[in-house]
Amino acid sequence: MSHLMNLPILLLKEGTDTSQGQAQIVSNINACQAIVDCVKTTLGPRGMDKLIHTERDVTITNDGATVLKLLDVTHPAASVLVEIAKSQDEEVGDGTTSVTILAGELLNEAKKFVLDGINPQVIIKYYREACNVILDLLDKVSINLSEKSAEERKELLIKCAETTLNSKLLSGYKRFFAEMVVEAVGLLGEDLDDSLIGIKKVTGGSCEDSKLIRGVAFKKTFTYAGAEQQPKKFVNPKILLLNLELELKSEKENAEVVVNNPQDYQSIIDAEYRIIFEKLENAVKLGANVVLSKLPIGDIATQYFAEKGIFCNGRVEEADLIRTSKATGASIQTTLNNLSTEVLGRCDTFEEVQVGGERYNVFTGSTGTCTIILRGGAQQFIEESERSLNDALMIVKRATKSNSVLPGAGSTEMLLSTYLYDYSLHSIAPNVLSSKLNGVTSGVASGVTNGVTSESVNGVNTGDSATATTTANNSSNSNITMNNTDTVSNTTVTKNSTTEALDKKSGIAGKKHLIVNGFARALESIPRNLAANSGYNPNDILTQLRSEYNKLSLYNTLSRGDTEVSGALTAGSWFGVDCRNGKVCNPYKECIWEPSLVKKNSIYSATEAACLILSIDETVKHQPRQQPTQ
Repeated sequence: MSHLMNLPILLLKEGTDTSQGQAQIVSNINACQAIVDCVKTTLGPRGMDKLIHTERDVTITNDGATVLKLLDVTHPAASVLVEIAKSQDEEVGDGTTSVTILAGELLNEAKKFVLDGINPQVIIKYYREACNVILDLLDKVSINLSEKSAEERKELLIKCAETTLNSKLLSGYKRFFAEMVVEAVGLLGEDLDDSLIGIKKVTGGSCEDSKLIRGVAFKKTFTYAGAEQQPKKFVNPKILLLNLELELKSEKENAEVVVNNPQDYQSIIDAEYRIIFEKLENAVKLGANVVLSKLPIGDIATQYFAEKGIFCNGRVEEADLIRTSKATGASIQTTLNNLSTEVLGRCDTFEEVQVGGERYNVFTGSTGTCTIILRGGAQQFIEESERSLNDALMIVKRATKSNSVLPGAGSTEMLLSTYLYDYSLHSIAPNVLSSKLNGVTSGVASGVTNGVTSESVNGVNTGDSATATTTANNSSNSNITMNNTDTVSNTTVTKNSTTEALDKKSGIAGKKHLIVNGFARALESIPRNLAANSGYNPNDILTQLRSEYNKLSLYNTLSRGDTEVSGALTAGSWFGVDCRNGKVCNPYKECIWEPSLVKKNSIYSATEAACLILSIDETVKHQPRQQPTQ
């Protein structure tokens, strides 16, 4: 009977595929890296576009969320990155590529630690700690818009929109559209409901033929005979909105009628006409000048309204009807019986105008809503222009709502990265390394802090590559050697050098030091990709950026109280990537701005996505069900 105790226990159906352990974590990370490789070349003003050919159409775009959505990713772990890009797009409108790249780079850094045997939960713990540290820091260094004058505030919002449009198809017209976007958001109410901004695409003409209408505009729908006799312009019109069909139609259900003579049949026809004419007379008695309905308005109603000098339009899209309702104050009615004039809306003017090859119904003078008529050539061009404008609108909306901005061009990520290196060096390393790795040989490399070289602790070099060797005696007089070779483009840490030394001598604090440094290196992926996509050497650019930020003593400066910090970072304290000249620029002076909410959301979402993927140690894949044979 003892052999029965060793029989395998089958919990899953035959054919079920399972994989687990370290190999599964690494496999998930590799799948996510493939997603990052697809979108990272779209980052920045010199980013490339993607042409995606589906069964139905062709899309040309460099919007990260659109690319990932159209890729139709099926890998379960990689789909997490797709979801955070969609979430970023819905929440803040921009930064979809940045959040994907950052999440991928965090996973790439974590992969080294996983292969070195560090428990993923330890990595998750210190990733979240590093994330919280820099999110707190962002609140300190953000530029508050409420402290600016109205003109300065408007200019900062325009620059935020320009920064977004820099990497889009409309970059050549960024000032024109940025001003349009800021004006559009300014027309909204306090709740900043972006659904009140309509974007209508009209092919033909130049981009600069696009215009902003302070009100509602939508394409004229199909009309019946008699519509050409209706008036096409009203001043101070009264507007009636309906979700009601004004058309004679044959009944398809429950329409059986038994008649005994022709007179009975005629009375039924007369009743149908009487019912519809009563409805039309009620609309006229209300004093409405313009009648719009979501449902059809037939030829009888069209001709009746034409005789009464009333404009009507049926089959209006629901979104346009709702925007008209909010703009004019009209309430949408489902009946024409017993109505009062309170249900009518009003605006300054109504007019049917020609836009390109289309006729548009335009309501102007209404408050709290607007419409952008977007012109352009090819259909793909105008669709990508719409996506670009949507991103810019969301960015300006978020900047207005959060009331704070940050310099762009990768400068914020470099500042956060430098701060994390210093945070790791000052708050983690000294307490442990100075006690465990005493007797460090002086003069090995410049910049010794607490007996440990800055190069060997935080992995920051001032050249393309450098090697710092620190030898120390422990309490048992045994030698420990740390070799840290750092290449700016791809920093590597070997198990037999830094990791082993810190693990053995300082335990969990040593791991924390390495993991926080890994997070700092991941943040550098944004300026690195900006430089690479612009055609410049990322190693050279990163070296210059590190050199500039290392001069600022950021940890000492930013560890003070909030009031002191706000004045500590001056206009000369920011350094980013000049994508046009391949140099280091000052984004503060160049007016390259982004809403702080975009940065916060990107960092938080990327961290949580990386932690989620690192926490998956097993995948169970069921065999697809076989269709029964006929």
